[in-house]
Amino acid sequence: MAVDAVSFLVVALAGLSLAVTRAPMVDARGERRRARDGLAFLLADRLVALMVVVVFVSLLFMSASIPADLVYVEDVLGIQDIGIGVVLSAWTLGMLVGANVVARRVALGSLAAATFAGVTVQGLGKLLAPFWLVFGFMIACYFAGGVGHGLKNVASRTLIHTRIAPERHGRAFAAWNGVRNAAELGALAVGGLVVGLIGARPTLWLAGGLSALAGLAGLAVLASWRSRAPEPDLGTGTIGPR
Repeated sequence: MAVDAVSFLVVALAGLSLAVTRAPMVDARGERRRARDGLAFLLADRLVALMVVVVFVSLLFMSASIPADLVYVEDVLGIQDIGIGVVLSAWTLGMLVGANVVARRVALGSLAAATFAGVTVQGLGKLLAPFWLVFGFMIACYFAGGVGHGLKNVASRTLIHTRIAPERHGRAFAAWNGVRNAAELGALAVGGLVVGLIGARPTLWLAGGLSALAGLAGLAVLASWRSRAPEPDLGTGTIGPR
């Protein structure tokens, strides 16, 4: 824990040492580049805007479940010491599979749908685990949830990359990271209080269920839009090489 704390301090000091030496510039279209415009870029495209809302809402609940993981593993399942490490490793391994295997096969025209499917699977991983008080079942659920998490991360970022102009990528991705971090930090603070009030199992059910519902809502809205007016064709390629 001490080494981990020091690593954060090193990152903070490195950030303070950075200096911006390039003055704001106006591009050929007369657009002044301002950092705060990033959020406007994200919301200007309705598909990206829908993705931002769905992922933000899901993160508010998913991140609130993190404090419940430890309490559930140790106090409910009675698995001490290495138990939480195994669970988190299963989730991380799932993320690697989702990001590097599943996401590579997603068609460019299905990025939003893949993002919302990933959000849904991620939430279901947390929702289902506490129904059966078996450690192995939790590991399997968390691996599946991690797959959804990795898929969501890659598909959402690629959606921004393909739908927003290249010269706006820096500001758009900076705003996207700000939105994600704001949701996660706020949820982590609330999550500890929720676990103390209702317990670990209800917290996982609540957080996972609402996160999955956010993904399903995104899929429903997307289907409604496409039934009326299909989105522009982005080609038949996939995220990864064929």
